Amino acid sequence: MILVKKYKDNYGYVLVLCDKNLYGKRFEEGEFVLELNEFFKGEERESIDEKDFDDIYFIYAVGEESINILKEKKIIEEKDIKRIAGVPYTFVIYL
Repeated sequence: MILVKKYKDNYGYVLVLCDKNLYGKRFEEGEFVLELNEFFKGEERESIDEKDFDDIYFIYAVGEESINILKEKKIIEEKDIKRIAGVPYTFVIYL
């Protein structure tokens, strides 16, 4: 299960994906911190629809399930994935 949020900022739409089991947690590794707070709260879903990608310019994704969705859709590759305390995340400019 993932949390999906799409919102509009000054530049367009942003898509935020977060594995539900990670929401509300904080991960630290050295000086790096990944805090999955209210920003990552969204609608609970099993998957995402193609329409979720309409008009977006940026994607945030955190967690294995969320990352795998982007990999399956060929939006990202392994080289685009970073990790903090073993938790995968990525930020994508999507044009």
